[in-house]
Amino acid sequence: MKIVFKTEFYIRSLDISTFIFTFLSHRKTNKTKGLFIMNQDQRHCSFPAPCIVESGILVNKDDIKRLINDLTNVRYIHSLDGKIQNEGEGWILEVFNNPSQATIVVNNSLYINIHSFDYLQISQSPDQKTHFHLTQDNRQLTLIPLSNSSQQQQQQELDAVALDAMLSEVLSAKWDVQLDEDF
Repeated sequence: MKIVFKTEFYIRSLDISTFIFTFLSHRKTNKTKGLFIMNQDQRHCSFPAPCIVESGILVNKDDIKRLINDLTNVRYIHSLDGKIQNEGEGWILEVFNNPSQATIVVNNSLYINIHSFDYLQISQSPDQKTHFHLTQDNRQLTLIPLSNSSQQQQQQELDAVALDAMLSEVLSAKWDVQLDEDF
């Protein structure tokens, strides 16, 4: 997979690992002025917006936030230097982008600050489960959805239908009681 990026001086096509290394080294040395990779300066870039299907890398914080917001119940794996530090299951309760707050994973609850990470890599496991790897330097937080969004949507639709039926019964019973009291 090749990635094309534009700086104020040149346009270059790189393989993905070289791109990440180049991006992170530019970021660490504060040479990101003029480095346009679908970030806040995307309106000045003439390249089309990326299209990610099943796998790829996102660096735009808004894209990452939008994607993680759709997850609810996940298995998480926290690793440093490739060594697993913690793992478990939890619920994503909040996804935000604030440079002064931390990402917190405690008591099966995940509060994810997109600003804590440099990029998100999306990959597929051999059993076709999607993995979301939030990465910053040598730290990685991998999120694996325990239910897919179509299952959640079906459950929500079912819950809405059940709620509507219960509400209809309650209102009907209330009308019956009022009619009985009128007589």
